Amino acid sequence: MLSYETRINESWLTNCSAEAACQWIRDTWSSPATGELDIVRWDDRREALEKLLLFRNDPLVNLALARYGYSQNIHVKLFAGGDCGVRCAILANSDLNPDSLDIASVVRGGNRDELEALARNPYFKDSFFYEALLKREKVFSELSEENYQFILTCFGENSRISTPYDDTKLDGWSDYAYHTVFFKAWELTGSVPATEEWAGVLNYLLGKAQPYPGGRLDNLDAILERWRLAPSTMGQPMSSSAFWLRARIGDQIDANQDLLGSDDLALRFSFYRRFDPQTFTEWPRFVDKDGEAFALAMLDNNKLWQSDKERRRLEEVAWSYDGSKGDGNMWMASMYRSRREHMETQHPEWFETSVADAETLIVVRQLKESVTSLSSAGGYLPAVVERLADLTARQRRVEKWLVVVVLALLGLLWHLL
Repeated sequence: MLSYETRINESWLTNCSAEAACQWIRDTWSSPATGELDIVRWDDRREALEKLLLFRNDPLVNLALARYGYSQNIHVKLFAGGDCGVRCAILANSDLNPDSLDIASVVRGGNRDELEALARNPYFKDSFFYEALLKREKVFSELSEENYQFILTCFGENSRISTPYDDTKLDGWSDYAYHTVFFKAWELTGSVPATEEWAGVLNYLLGKAQPYPGGRLDNLDAILERWRLAPSTMGQPMSSSAFWLRARIGDQIDANQDLLGSDDLALRFSFYRRFDPQTFTEWPRFVDKDGEAFALAMLDNNKLWQSDKERRRLEEVAWSYDGSKGDGNMWMASMYRSRREHMETQHPEWFETSVADAETLIVVRQLKESVTSLSSAGGYLPAVVERLADLTARQRRVEKWLVVVVLALLGLLWHLL
């Protein structure tokens, strides 16, 4: 800013209300891009204005400086005398230089609010700070086992671990340093104790993480085997954290015939949510092999949502699976409906060429199946009627012949019941 503008700001910030000063700090702050290197967003004049605000000694202004201020010197002063809220604001600050603070004291103190603010800050320029966090080294060496698990879980929510590298930057060192975080996160699968508790932590950490940069982990088979723990007391494989971790690790393996033939349900689950329907054209039959596991996984397979043809088959499997149980519970069809709404929001381009009449034919077939399955019709009919109501509300047009068929089938079903 120009010199005279600095003088105007000095006068205004000296005399304005605390609320107005906080608004100025917030309005003049800009969020950096995650992983951006070597950008200086403040100069001596900004430093002078922040010092002037610090001299006001106002708790609200100090909190705003802690959260949105650029001055490392002010961060140090506020951190030394601030309460937990101020310290958390500084630890979450996008311009924080962790080397300027006594992070080891945060680790020793074990305050989980402060640890969370630190672990979820995606803006640290030095990727090796995150590496130390992941490996429990350097300033993090004094973390207790419980807090180590906690901070890794928090880091799973950090956008740094889910954001791919910007490969428009032709910088070999930057590329290497950025990917180091992903290497170290995935390599924990081969180093931490193989327990259900640790499986839950790693599944949360890696659930949103970028894939392993090397394609697949070294000794992948051995790593998968070490997480093949004894069955849980609940007796259901999918109730185990180790199951979900193996499925996530299995995502590094190509979704091919070998993976489909694995004797580990977790690896087959990984296959089901990634296979290509153009290669496995008879995929609806997979439900005969793995039932609920397949039905759940298929809803996460983006390839099945990208064409109208596969979406129709997906819906058919969901409804047929519910109908085959004969208990009137339509939870899989409900999950399909919820997932479809999500996909339509996230990927509207996939649904632009949908044929509405295809859904109509599915409803007609379901009604016919209801008539021939009287043993379960009592619980099935309300769900079918609900589905029809939902369909007609969404249809752009309903043919007259369809109305006649539907009414005739409902009348027949009512008479038989």
